[in-house]
Amino acid sequence: HSLRSRVASKKSQVHDALITVLGNQTIEDIEGTGGRNKLRVGLISAINTALGQGVVEELYFLDLIIQ
Repeated sequence: HSLRSRVASKKSQVHDALITVLGNQTIEDIEGTGGRNKLRVGLISAINTALGQGVVEELYFLDLIIQ
């Protein structure tokens, strides 16, 4: 299976995993020392849990908007 088809078939699981990780963050968590990196690691772990270990190795933030 290609990565695209794997993501498509598990879209709901990936979406839920990302919302769970993001929903557990506070502004202080993200803006604190190493906060973005901790968030990055949590998101990578969540995606890999949904898709299979080792699928995602790196994640880059192009924009980060905090409300």
